[in-house]
Amino acid sequence: SRWNNEPSWPEKWFMQVIENEFQDKNYVRAHPFYRFSLDFIWIHKKRVIEIDGEQHDRFIEQQKRDIEKDRLLIENGYKILRVKWKDVFNNPLENIKLMKNFIDG
Repeated sequence: SRWNNEPSWPEKWFMQVIENEFQDKNYVRAHPFYRFSLDFIWIHKKRVIEIDGEQHDRFIEQQKRDIEKDRLLIENGYKILRVKWKDVFNNPLENIKLMKNFIDG
């Protein structure tokens, strides 16, 4: 869904979670970073949350992109939390808590 910059369904869902549950709502969605796009970034905290669909497990090229993206983020002082959408969907309360703690501490 990046080609039109429209948020995916999981991203729309997570934006609502941020609005309802997070203290720190000062994030940017689809933020450009080198040749990549970051799902959600809190620039002032140097924190990134990536919500990975099944293509991140299924395709080796996607896995290579994720490894490179994570390496660049770490080299630039960022911390990354990757969550699998299927895990979030199957256990939303636990994953919301995990993501909220990652950002709000």
